[in-house]
Amino acid sequence: MALDATLGELQYTLDASKNNERIPMHGGQGREGVFNVAGGPAPNADASEYAFINNGPTYMQAVTFDDKCPVVNALLAYSQSADSTRPYHRDQTRRYSAKDWIRLPFSTGEIATHAVGDTLQLTE
Repeated sequence: MALDATLGELQYTLDASKNNERIPMHGGQGREGVFNVAGGPAPNADASEYAFINNGPTYMQAVTFDDKCPVVNALLAYSQSADSTRPYHRDQTRRYSAKDWIRLPFSTGEIATHAVGDTLQLTE
């Protein structure tokens, strides 16, 4: 493999719905000290690439704080559907590949704005 190759050129997953298009995947084995541990089978025998990534960070969340409240960002690496015929197959995987974090709502107003359906509040 080329010494100047990027990790995204060497590690990937496939989108079966798009003729097995490669989606670059970042991450490492964990021993490198990375936040997003990812892995797959051993590298190809010719060592031309690391491997197909088939396991890793299903969900990641980072929380920081501003002057009003927590700021919560998240990534979902494996999308909402493993079925390549479904519209949500590899959508989140592409966001993960691009490091396109999703800002999660926190305040009552943000949650109300982003609500998809009815909300049930559980009380003791």
